[in-house]
Amino acid sequence: PSALLAALVHVLLHAEYLSTRHVLGRVLDDNLQTSQVWTGYNFLIAFLLTFRTGKAYSRWWEGGTLLQQARGEWFNAFSSLIAFSAESSHDKESIRNFQYLLATLCSHLYCASLNTVAQLEDRFEVLNVAPLSDEGIKFLATHPDKVEIILQWIQRLIVQNMSSGLLSIPAPIISRVFQELSRGQVNISNVRKIREF
Repeated sequence: PSALLAALVHVLLHAEYLSTRHVLGRVLDDNLQTSQVWTGYNFLIAFLLTFRTGKAYSRWWEGGTLLQQARGEWFNAFSSLIAFSAESSHDKESIRNFQYLLATLCSHLYCASLNTVAQLEDRFEVLNVAPLSDEGIKFLATHPDKVEIILQWIQRLIVQNMSSGLLSIPAPIISRVFQELSRGQVNISNVRKIREF
């Protein structure tokens, strides 16, 4: 469409009628003064800048909101699991190991999600109270989808501790934890969509 418009302007400018009679010059001289042209130009630029700035701010605000929602969902899941495990009849060391590993994985999860949307090459700090295995760190370093991998690890940790009896919570109640984890992941995916498109 813009090529057709440019071609039409070219034909009109080079047509004999316009070139011999200087109609374009007369129209500009008679009907439009220089100040009117500048006023129109400035209005157009101001409108475009305002529109683009408003759109950028809207996207920024939506991205920040989605990040906070993901953080809230994951924090609720984490705090629920801590509360569920605190009342377990298992030995205190098993409970503490579960809680420490869960805290480390949740910290890595949020860090990985921030790294996927950050435009700078900053490294975010992580809570490392139960260090991950060297094999796990190497595996994580070679894959681009770190958020999904860590989320899988957290879900496996929950299921393993449900099977062992450490998390002896009824399924309808603990299913909320899985829902909160998945809603947080959906929010992070939406933030990534804003950044990538």
